[in-house]
Amino acid sequence: WMACFEYLVVAVADFPIDSWVTQDGLIDSSMGELYLASLSRAYSQLLCEGNDSSVITTQPGLSLWLPLLNIFLGNVLRCLFAAAVMVYLCEMDPHTTYTHIISITKDWMNYHQVSPKVQKRVEHYFKRRWRREKVYDDEFVLGMVSNHLRHELLHELYLDFMRCVSFLKRAPNPLVRAICGMLKPQYHMIGDLVTVKGDMADFMFITKEGQLVTVDDEGRRVRDIKKGDIFGHEGMLERYKKERVRTTQTVISETACVTLALDFDRFTELCDHYSSFELLLVEFSQPETSVTPAPVLQDQEFFDLCQKTFRETLRQVLGAQEHHLPPLSPYILQEARRESVASPAQADTLL
Repeated sequence: WMACFEYLVVAVADFPIDSWVTQDGLIDSSMGELYLASLSRAYSQLLCEGNDSSVITTQPGLSLWLPLLNIFLGNVLRCLFAAAVMVYLCEMDPHTTYTHIISITKDWMNYHQVSPKVQKRVEHYFKRRWRREKVYDDEFVLGMVSNHLRHELLHELYLDFMRCVSFLKRAPNPLVRAICGMLKPQYHMIGDLVTVKGDMADFMFITKEGQLVTVDDEGRRVRDIKKGDIFGHEGMLERYKKERVRTTQTVISETACVTLALDFDRFTELCDHYSSFELLLVEFSQPETSVTPAPVLQDQEFFDLCQKTFRETLRQVLGAQEHHLPPLSPYILQEARRESVASPAQADTLL
């Protein structure tokens, strides 16, 4: 369009002596040659490369303002193009993105007057999550691919690890693969409260890296949670059964940790579609919630029962005296325990 205006202006003025058509000797040239020459002038002006008298004339009117307009538009377009290229290059560089996020976060915390202690924890969190100062957003990357590829990538990331998780060692393969496709990584720093007793039971966690600890209401250590252990499942089970919707324990991270979280909607979906999932969780929870250690008195009573039965049996078979009878072997007591002996008749059979 600029090239056509270049020629139109001088043609309407009947090709004055100082016009570019006359000076370049193109009055008798073909329309194609005129178009190429005019196009060359327009490009030269847009790129700001034409500074001689053949480009900008001293004649007033459109002959003067049109080249100036071309040069102005050329400068604007060139600046916009350079800015777009720089933005694109910055977005491609993970380190630049990391630096930008850190800068925005620090400005935000300074604006809200966040304490230096919390600011330091936030800074450590970013360094822990994005190692080597490069930002890779898992959800952003996985959200750009198809659903099939998303599950394939998640299986590649978590499947081998999930086979080592305590409550999934006997789980069917389809269940393990389904869980892998629903997990979301969570990053915790030292001292983070991952769950608090009494809060809504919204997540079940699988420990992938680091170590956490369960504490009671007074802050005393109750149980260690290491790689491959799970927590938060008791509250999720109770919420699924519509009995209670609060968490049952407080968990604090002792080291920098990475956990894999399963939200309640995904948890419900697994329970509805895989009956073995709920059974495995219930079985895994029983040793912690419902089984209590036997008192010492019961062990002594059981020992006395087996000792008495053992002596009576030997006396009947051998006719031995009381003081000649040997003591009860610990091995026999162990076997009696293993066989669930609960009566003198059963003990007699075992002996």
